[in-house]
Amino acid sequence: MRCIAGLLLFAAACAQTPDTPPSQPVKNAAAAPPPAPAPAPRAEHPLDRIPTAQSPNDPWRFPPIRPVLVHSVPARYTEVARKARLQGDVILELLIERDGRVSNAKVLKSLPMALDMSALTAVREWRYTPGKDRNGAPVRTLWNVTVPFRL
Repeated sequence: MRCIAGLLLFAAACAQTPDTPPSQPVKNAAAAPPPAPAPAPRAEHPLDRIPTAQSPNDPWRFPPIRPVLVHSVPARYTEVARKARLQGDVILELLIERDGRVSNAKVLKSLPMALDMSALTAVREWRYTPGKDRNGAPVRTLWNVTVPFRL
């Protein structure tokens, strides 16, 4: 019963039109729905993007001629790690420059008790023959290394 009364009141309200001159049409709000909001832009998937051309200063991940380690310094155990008999591997990502020196190193997998800092200190003193492109020109290279810690 209440629904019917509500519908009758709604119909009566819709039937009343404001006093407007005949030259202006009456706008009916129900006739034109509001414009739909624009859809949100779709997130771009990394694999859908067209890769940009590599600049000469960008490091290579897999150069045709890979870098070769020519001089290494062993990583030192910290006393705390030695007493705790801690063993494992530290994985580092190195940036090897065109002259073969390591300019930047980032820890990918660490070990506690400052063993990752010890590995970083040692790796910064390592020397490589640089990676080379197809023409034999040296290129900057991103390279992953594993520094083992064994007692």
